[in-house]
Amino acid sequence: MQERIERIKAAENALKRAEKAVGELGRAWSAYTDAAEDIALPEAYLNSPERRSDLEADEAGQLPASLSRGVLSEDAIRNLPEEHDSLTDEIRYTLGSK
Repeated sequence: MQERIERIKAAENALKRAEKAVGELGRAWSAYTDAAEDIALPEAYLNSPERRSDLEADEAGQLPASLSRGVLSEDAIRNLPEEHDSLTDEIRYTLGSK
């Protein structure tokens, strides 16, 4: 009898963990697909004349100190597509191995 109870408890705990993980992944996937177009925009901005002008304005102290300016960093922009590619490779590998 005790073995049966432990088996049911283990399966119930696994079900709850799996339901939670699937729900979290669903929310994350939805946010990711909603932002898919945003992945290309910073890279296009990187090579634009506007970015060069914005960077010069930043270096001259013409932008407010409170302005978030991560997009002026070349490394930040270049890292995003690399992280995206790494993630999609991992997803493909995981789905292909099932």
